[in-house]
Amino acid sequence: MTPNDKDWLEQAMLEVREGTATPEVIDYLQSLLLRDPEARTLYLELNQIDALLETSQAEDQLSPPQYSKKPFIIGGLIGAGIAAAIAFILLPFTTPQQTAAPLTSNSSEPFEPIATLANSLDAQLHGNQGKSLNSGEFGLEQGVAQLDFRNGAQVVLDGQCNFEILSESHIALHYGKLWAYCPPQAHGFTVTTPGGTDIIDTGTEFAVEVSRSGAAHLQVFEGSVEVRASNRPNSALYQNQALAWTPSTHPSPTDFIDPTHFTTSKSITERRYEQYQSAMLKKSDLQLYYDFSNEGAAHIRNLAKNTLSSNDAQLQGALYSSGRNESTTSLLFPHREARATLDFSPSQPLESFTVVMWVKVDAYNDDYMALFNANDWKPGCFHFQIYRDGSLESSIFGGTRVRSSSNSIKLGQWQQVATTWNLQTQKVSLFANGSPLKSWSSIPSEMQAWSIKALSFGPMNVGHWNMESFYGQSSRHFQGKIDELLVFDRDLSPTEIQQIYQAGMP
Repeated sequence: MTPNDKDWLEQAMLEVREGTATPEVIDYLQSLLLRDPEARTLYLELNQIDALLETSQAEDQLSPPQYSKKPFIIGGLIGAGIAAAIAFILLPFTTPQQTAAPLTSNSSEPFEPIATLANSLDAQLHGNQGKSLNSGEFGLEQGVAQLDFRNGAQVVLDGQCNFEILSESHIALHYGKLWAYCPPQAHGFTVTTPGGTDIIDTGTEFAVEVSRSGAAHLQVFEGSVEVRASNRPNSALYQNQALAWTPSTHPSPTDFIDPTHFTTSKSITERRYEQYQSAMLKKSDLQLYYDFSNEGAAHIRNLAKNTLSSNDAQLQGALYSSGRNESTTSLLFPHREARATLDFSPSQPLESFTVVMWVKVDAYNDDYMALFNANDWKPGCFHFQIYRDGSLESSIFGGTRVRSSSNSIKLGQWQQVATTWNLQTQKVSLFANGSPLKSWSSIPSEMQAWSIKALSFGPMNVGHWNMESFYGQSSRHFQGKIDELLVFDRDLSPTEIQQIYQAGMP
């Protein structure tokens, strides 16, 4: 244990005794007693000292911290199994005279984890419980993991890393690469490196790499940090400056390395999207893929490799805008005539197919909002749209019409929507965010139910339906953004829909 650890243990015992300990203090104290024999020994020594002072009649009337006279009983906060384990660990060090004080907190607020696994890429993280991380030691075997701390700090760990969460504002990096962004409310966030050198954020963005031997490299991308090493005055490091040190040497200036050496929260998103898009483009059953990335161009290229160039689309009034994450672009539909048009011609009529889109709805129309609709409404026409009550609808003239329950599509948030069709088995499904939606069929007599056995598509609209021939005006205008449109030449399984959602989610 370091001197700082010993000071922390004394203060934690005092807070527990007085009932002011926070959940994270309790959690870390529990883990410290479990893993550190020196901490257990010190704990018992402090109890013994407390007992002596309490029985002493010395005239100086010292008032030491009133620690409990017995080892801590670890109660319901972490479960009976761990409670028994800690009791067993402490038992050999205790005497019959030592009694226990429960590890509890006066806080009645719902427990919130110290940090949350907010984003990851091929990460194998050990020591966490799902996406929640509290005080303790963790290992990242591979990949990249972004942790969002309760105080607002963001930390990205890349590659093989070993680290310890001490509190919402303190982490120890034993080895590995760490990038941190600290907004104003998280200033003071501290990273401790081997040898006890502390990096204290004073705003806003920095990164540190520690080798397995304990050698550290620190650099600041924006703002400044304070570096505190034992037996040395604190030093400030500013934007585009770097320091290096080892456990046995003091920090000294060094070269500022390429920022791309470190993975940031933005670059995780970029890498995840690149991986997702690469996987999509490898799919041999993909017939249509628009990612709307060619911003500024009126021509929207179909990225699917097993299709015809005529399946490219043209912008008509729709505008390029920000997408569901920092790596994507969407189409915004600012007025009733805005759309993208195409003549979708699969290599052969499709007996089954899947349509997948990412949408963000700003407001519901009085009637329908078109997502991906044929120009016309006659035998062989496909419509995929949102109804005015927030339900999702998919229909084929000559097939059927299927609608989900109301409020399936929420306002103001990005959602993946999908529909699968099999005209041979007469099966239709609707999905939102990778999960099947409860739905029912309603077949008007004029639709000639299930008379179509394969679909050729033809002239289509994104975000609009050309209704002039029906009502004398354009309607079914989509109000919001559409980010990505994919069409597969078979009906994907619910598992495949869920996988596409998980891989492409913001």
